[in-house]
Amino acid sequence: MQPQLTLTKISTAALALLFSLLTLPAFAKTTYGEVSAAINTTTLQPGQQAVIAVIFEVKEGYHAQSNTPTSKNYLPFEVTLDADPAITAYAPIYPKGEDHEYGQLGKLNVYTGKIIIYIPIDVKADAVIGEIKLNGTASYQACDDKVCYAPQKPKFTITTKIVAIGEAGTLNQPELFKDFDPKTIIRRVPASQPTNLKGENPATSAPWKIFGHSIGGDSYLLAFGVAIFVGLIFNLMPCVLPVLPLKIVGFYETSQHHRGKSFLYGLEFSSGIVATFAVLALLVLPVTGATGGGQTQWGQWFSKSYIVWPLVLILIALGLGMLGLFTFRLPIGIYNIEPKHDSFSGNFLFGILTAVLSTPCTAPLFGGLVGWAAAQSASGGRFIGVGVIVMVGVGMALPYLILSAMPEVARKLPRTGPWSELVKQFMAFMLFGVAAYFAGQRWIAGNGFLWLVFGVAVAAGIFLLVRTAQLMPRAAPIGISFLIALLLGGGTFAVARSLNRQTLNWMPYSNAALDQARAGKQRVMVEFTAKWCANCQYVEATVFHDEAIEAALTTRKVVLLRADLTTEDAPGWELLRKLNPSGGIPLTAIYSPKQNDPALLASIYTKQTLIDTLVRFD
Repeated sequence: MQPQLTLTKISTAALALLFSLLTLPAFAKTTYGEVSAAINTTTLQPGQQAVIAVIFEVKEGYHAQSNTPTSKNYLPFEVTLDADPAITAYAPIYPKGEDHEYGQLGKLNVYTGKIIIYIPIDVKADAVIGEIKLNGTASYQACDDKVCYAPQKPKFTITTKIVAIGEAGTLNQPELFKDFDPKTIIRRVPASQPTNLKGENPATSAPWKIFGHSIGGDSYLLAFGVAIFVGLIFNLMPCVLPVLPLKIVGFYETSQHHRGKSFLYGLEFSSGIVATFAVLALLVLPVTGATGGGQTQWGQWFSKSYIVWPLVLILIALGLGMLGLFTFRLPIGIYNIEPKHDSFSGNFLFGILTAVLSTPCTAPLFGGLVGWAAAQSASGGRFIGVGVIVMVGVGMALPYLILSAMPEVARKLPRTGPWSELVKQFMAFMLFGVAAYFAGQRWIAGNGFLWLVFGVAVAAGIFLLVRTAQLMPRAAPIGISFLIALLLGGGTFAVARSLNRQTLNWMPYSNAALDQARAGKQRVMVEFTAKWCANCQYVEATVFHDEAIEAALTTRKVVLLRADLTTEDAPGWELLRKLNPSGGIPLTAIYSPKQNDPALLASIYTKQTLIDTLVRFD
């Protein structure tokens, strides 16, 4: 007899594949231009002003969208310089684009051939003498005469050195700087704030604060305690809710065994969560000398297609398995691990899935905690930084571990029969809804993808009503099922309708738009959001679709910029990393003409919190 291969086994391989993909580098891409950079002097001195030239050469047969493209659907050409504690960088100076007609694409404002972007800098008076590397990124979208290609972000590096005052260097490649006007350096607004790596917030130059207490560089016990608390909060985030039906069924299954074995299953599940947080900590936290975040931003995982699509397939496979549609035959059995709730390997893999699903969300306090951990890691204490993030995983796993030690709770559920099977099958639609949530955002523009989730909710309600009528054709059970279906369908309809009805005049974020608004002494609010971020959708629905908020923003003439970070190449990632070391969203930054640094509203917040922040700036 040939062995059987089940979809649950397929989901095991998919889970393992998703876990390994977290460590993969970005896929190789065809490049449409080359970037290089130089600085106008051979050496730098403390207190000196200088200028960087970023040279970009578009390959023949292509053109790049300029810094001021003709449509908001095209991404502007932008250059960003990574923050460095030795310098202050100013807003880049871009050349004017050229207007060209390109057949199917129409009229575009573009760069062709060789262009030069200038970035003025100041060397700080207390800059350390020695070699320095300045790193940056050029973000562009290339097109030919028929089609535009996916945006690309090549990096550049300038190696120079800071010497003692009086050891002046010589001019470097003067031909590159012949069109630069030195007067443009005077009184320009800095493009970024330097990062302080001593346990301080780079956006405010003040110590990280949790519950009003400053977390200094040696506040280890407080940081580890806060980490466990943050992990507990992660279980309340919308991103983690898809795991609940899995574990409800899991604890029901394990309740049929004795307490000791149930606890071991819970321990294995918890180990999967903690192990994933450990891997993510190693990827997120810098080794030494990194600034304001890490090698990979925590909140950026779900902007990557090669993370989202495997997860969608996993959720669909698990949902089909819960419906009982899972048996396939292959010539040989190639999978030996059973991802079942009553197996050790299965619980470990479900733990991984739980942790991965938490990455699109940022729990309250998590940004400050990652900032403290990154500061520790960058200053040589990487084991401390990684340990703090691991403790977040411990806090997240703790409730599951406790529940696994109390199988009598699950034993109170019906053991067998069609009714318990119906509950299990109904939960499968929750997984399908989450799969639709992640897949729809890749297919459908704006918030229209939420109607796809609404469709799944309607299907779930119909399924529940039909099966209830078949299993228990009495008025009371049918009435209860109808109420559940009504709440499910009505709730998702209300959310989809609310988020697809725009009442505020949001403009797409760009560095130029922010600089222009701030130069005009205007109040500015930048909302960092993404379609894959369930917390962001919650804030959008509960805060920004309110008449009081609309009135407060309108009367104060606040410029509203929305940084949609659904894709990894979206404008706004660089600013987010400077403001929030974890890279987590939602995050709202409010700039006032009276203050240099913005007020930050991280994670989930209320309408009153936003109004109070606006009032403080009056």
